[in-house]
Amino acid sequence: MDNTTHVIPKEDMTPCKRWQLDSLDSKNTQDTPASSQTDKTDQKNEPSTSTEPEGQNPLTSPTKEQIEHIFQQAREDGYSAGFQAGRSAGYQEGRQNAETELKSEIKYIQTILSELDREFHQIDQQVAQDLLTLALNLSKKMITEALQIRPELVLPIVQEAIRQLPHAAQHPRLHLHPDDALLVSNHLSDELSQSDWKICTDEKINRGGCRVDAAGSEVDASLSTRWQRILATTGQENNWLE
Repeated sequence: MDNTTHVIPKEDMTPCKRWQLDSLDSKNTQDTPASSQTDKTDQKNEPSTSTEPEGQNPLTSPTKEQIEHIFQQAREDGYSAGFQAGRSAGYQEGRQNAETELKSEIKYIQTILSELDREFHQIDQQVAQDLLTLALNLSKKMITEALQIRPELVLPIVQEAIRQLPHAAQHPRLHLHPDDALLVSNHLSDELSQSDWKICTDEKINRGGCRVDAAGSEVDASLSTRWQRILATTGQENNWLE
């Protein structure tokens, strides 16, 4: 095996400097990177020599934006406080107005109810009066028709009128409508003859009634008089001939 020697050309070789041992007392004119780093570290650890108090910033004037912000905040705070105050006052005033209006409405409703009650009372009275008048008119018509259908209904009326005269009365007279006079003579002739009753006819007396008198005593049992007596108990006025 052959050993071949490798030769470096001259043009490829770099220049070299001869190394010399420096003296231990000598100082380099340039700091090494390590010493530079150490100096920087020492500078950081040295206390600050500033005369300003620690933790305080120098006083500065507020800017225009800061002043506008302060005024804007003040306006908003004032608006909020005024709104709350106005809201509270408005609530109280609204409540008082509502209570006043409610009392007024209640008084108005009470007035209406009182007026309605009075009108209903008047209506009730009017209806009652109308019903009573209707009942009286119907009664009058029924009596008239009953006497026409049953004319003998006059007999108990005549007997009752005779019993009301004193027994010692002399020359008693019985006044009747001509048609009733004939009916009474046919049915009560025996009773009337015992006391010497005289039957007198009077067309002014309505059928169904009579009038008796003797020695100054008189009993009016005419239909119109008996009708007025009935109305007097009810406080009404309704003439028989109406």
